[in-house]
Amino acid sequence: MGEVQSGKTATYLGILNKALDYGYRVIVVIGGHTEDLRKQTQARFDTDLLGIDSETWDSAINNVAIRRVGVGETLGLSINLMTTVMHDFIRTRVRGGITVLTNETPTVFIIKKNAKLIENVKDYIKGQAGLGGKLDLPLIVIDDESDWGTPNTGGDTDPTSVNLAIRKLLAVSSRSSYL
Repeated sequence: MGEVQSGKTATYLGILNKALDYGYRVIVVIGGHTEDLRKQTQARFDTDLLGIDSETWDSAINNVAIRRVGVGETLGLSINLMTTVMHDFIRTRVRGGITVLTNETPTVFIIKKNAKLIENVKDYIKGQAGLGGKLDLPLIVIDDESDWGTPNTGGDTDPTSVNLAIRKLLAVSSRSSYL
């Protein structure tokens, strides 16, 4: 929690860099309840964590056309990018159909705070779970939506739809964290 422009995003970007160092391979950031807020978060991630201009990722035919920005000008992070500045997560737009979640390459989703969208991401990740029904890769979910808090305002047996969707998302991995 914090005031506007108090460094919240910079703080959790630092935490995510450490999480990547510690082996987290699936990152889901809930970047706002509107597309404008999600785009703003995606653009910040492009420069400060991912190092690529996701607008060029969206239109690139090959990796040569992808423009490096921010940290990408000095570091080369290999990632599976599931969202871009122009597009939220849409299963039908994923390159080549399915991006395989692996221990070698982090996979990043920056999505709006919407129960159905969170469920779609959960279903996509769960589709790659092993025989135990849980993904064997560490998952971290960052909730950067301060205007629409996620604490459960429903009862214990009847949580709000967004709160329930986040709980289900966290449950798809054998090791998950929520911030």
